[in-house]
Amino acid sequence: MDFDVLIIGSGPAGTAAALSCLQAGLQVGLVTRALRQEAGEASPLQSIHPGVLPLLEQLGLQGIVPYSSKATFSGIRVNGQLNSLSPEAGETWHGHHLDRHLFDAFLRKILEASDVTVMEQEDIKILRGSASHPLAIQLAGGEKVGARFLIDASGYQRKTRHFLDLEEYFLSAPLHCWTGVAEHKAGLPPAVAETAFFPRKNGWLWVAPESAQRFTWTQLLNQKKQPFALPFPEAQPIGKLSAHNVRWRVFRPVCKEKIILCGDAAGMLDPAAGQGILNALMSGIMAARCVATSLAQPQLEAFSFMEYDQWFITQFEEKVEALKRYYAGLNIDM
Repeated sequence: MDFDVLIIGSGPAGTAAALSCLQAGLQVGLVTRALRQEAGEASPLQSIHPGVLPLLEQLGLQGIVPYSSKATFSGIRVNGQLNSLSPEAGETWHGHHLDRHLFDAFLRKILEASDVTVMEQEDIKILRGSASHPLAIQLAGGEKVGARFLIDASGYQRKTRHFLDLEEYFLSAPLHCWTGVAEHKAGLPPAVAETAFFPRKNGWLWVAPESAQRFTWTQLLNQKKQPFALPFPEAQPIGKLSAHNVRWRVFRPVCKEKIILCGDAAGMLDPAAGQGILNALMSGIMAARCVATSLAQPQLEAFSFMEYDQWFITQFEEKVEALKRYYAGLNIDM
């Protein structure tokens, strides 16, 4: 079984890449792990800016926000001041707090209903392939699937990093992020009743209310300077606490030897950048364009790869500088 392009991962970056490759008329295979969530499990919300909506519509995913949204917000309160999401006075833009499990389940349903061949695999091995399909993935049962190009959208797993022997660059101190869901049975107090960002000297706290009683909290700390503690001990925790290493990092290069990295697999910033899903969608679309151009015009392959690498690094560096300025303005020491 061979494909024009194989994609690793079915999150926003992998789905954007797969659907964009389909739009270009390519044969697409996608390898991903099975979705997991216990029935009724409380899920921390992930917030998106309204600027993401046009990209979702471009991919035919406009129904995903109504399906997965748990709450909306028109502004973010920082240091007591409400910062509107709307670019101009008189307009009201709404961001959404999404249930990420529902969001990912919607993506999977779209993929499975499309012409993408979806293969659920927990363990894969990337190999050299044949002359016509120079890359291959060995599935758990030993079967080999060939591809002319490969897009790594595996997020934190970064499946191709060792295969390509990429060098990882760190752009911040070690940063540690915790997130969870909590409830106030008697109703939310003012501190957690609206979407808010609380700067602290060595990190920050984000609050996203879901209902009159329930909210998601996310806390980031430089662990060397301050130990972790639950930010709202008076609230009742619900579900599991998640922890992640969100140190700013990027691979160089982000494409090499017919393999393209996109989304968090290529480069990652902490959640305060507020553009995780946006970056995933954009880089998935751009990676697909790179593959489509390389297949249609092989003489332009090297140029297309160079162009993608330059695009990703340029927008990544711009986000790094913007986040540095934001933290400096709030006296957050990273």
